[in-house]
Amino acid sequence: MVSGLRQITSTFNQAGRYLLATGRVSLTVDLGFCATHVFINRQARLILKKDGHVEAADLLDTFHRELDLGVCWPDGGWGSVHHFYHARTGGGILGRTPSSVYIDRYYRLAVERWRQGNISKAMFFLGAATHLLQDACEPHHSRCSMGIGHHSYETWVKENKENFIVLRGGIYPKYREPIKWLRLCSRKSYNLFYLVTQKLDIGNYQTATRSLLPFTQRITAGFWLTFLEHASGSTGSIFF
Repeated sequence: MVSGLRQITSTFNQAGRYLLATGRVSLTVDLGFCATHVFINRQARLILKKDGHVEAADLLDTFHRELDLGVCWPDGGWGSVHHFYHARTGGGILGRTPSSVYIDRYYRLAVERWRQGNISKAMFFLGAATHLLQDACEPHHSRCSMGIGHHSYETWVKENKENFIVLRGGIYPKYREPIKWLRLCSRKSYNLFYLVTQKLDIGNYQTATRSLLPFTQRITAGFWLTFLEHASGSTGSIFF
C-alpha cells in the first residue's frame, strides 16, 4: 500500500490545469488574498509530519499547490455568502444555503476524483472543502454574522498569524461525514463570538486567536488524514 501511494504521488505530480465547473484555474493565481487559509494548510502538513503521519504529509506536500488553489477558490465571486453555518440552528446567513451543503459536495467530489485516479483534482476539491471547515473556526461564520467586526478581526488574524503557530498535536476524530467536522468547528468558535465583535480590540482578538487558530491548524490535519483513509479505502496501516 505504501508503494502504491508513492506511485500515485509520482504519477500525478505535475503542473497543469484545473478544470472546474467554471473553467480553468491557472497556476499563476495569486494566493495572497487568502493568506490565512494557505498558512493553515502549510501548518496542517507540518503537524501531520511531526505527528508521525509522514506518508500522508509527503503526499499532501506534493500536491500543496492544488490544495492551496482549492482553499482559495470558494472566496471568488459571491460564493462567500454560503460560507456560514450557525452552530445552534444549522442554518446559513440571511436564508442562504449553509456551508454544510457545500462542504459535503466538495468532499464527495474529492473522493470521486481520487477514486478515478485524478489526484490533482481530488486535492483541489479537498482544498475547497477545507476552506469551509476553516471558516467554521471563525466566530462570525458560526454565528452567521457578516458585520460587527468580521472584516477587522480576519484582517488582524491575517497580519498576526505567524504568532500562533503550532507544529504537532493534530486533532483526529473518527468522523467520515464532513458535517460532523463542521459542527465540531462551529461549536468551538461560537462561544468566542463576544471576543471579536469590536474593531481592533487587540486584547480580545489575541484571546480568541490563541484558542482558535491553533485549533484550526490541528483540525485541518485531522480532516485531511481522514480524507486520505476514506478515499483510498485504507484500514489504517498506511497513515496510523
